[in-house]
This record gives sequence, structure tokens and C-alpha cells, in this order.
Amino acid sequence: MKRYLVERYLPGKSAADVEGEAHRLAGAAAALAAAGRRIEYHGSVYVPAEESCFCQLSGSLADVHDACAQADVLGARVVEAVAIDEDGR
Repeated sequence: MKRYLVERYLPGKSAADVEGEAHRLAGAAAALAAAGRRIEYHGSVYVPAEESCFCQLSGSLADVHDACAQADVLGARVVEAVAIDEDGR
């Protein structure tokens, strides 16, 4: 499965708001997976100083977009990404 980064710019949102949106996105991905679609949520990173959040998911581009829509995560930029673990792979 390909990995995608969901980039969101969130001016004026609190950390609690961003956390709630990340939980909704994780839940939407889990619901799609339970329905037989190949998608996984890998977590999010919130950068308060930049008012942005980056969520990692793997699956098809269509599934990632569907998860965003179901979670009401609108206006996100979705780009293919390469995960590098602590061993540099």
C-alpha cells in the first residue's frame, strides 16, 4: 500500500480541536477498513507554531480521500509520502 500525508492548515484551531479531527480521521479509516477497504491510519503530528497538522495513512489515494470526507477533514492536501523508520529504511 502507498503511504500518504494529509497536510492541513488549521488557523485558529485549538489543540483539542485538532486532536478531535485526528480521532475522526482514524475512526473513518477504521470504518473503511472494517468494510473491506485496505486503509490504515498511522498517526498525526500537530505543529502549533505553524497551525498545521500532518496525518499519515496508507492505502489507495481514493480511500484516503474518502476517509477525509467521512471525517469532515476538508481542504486537506493529500500527497504521497515515504516513511523512514529509526533504522533509516
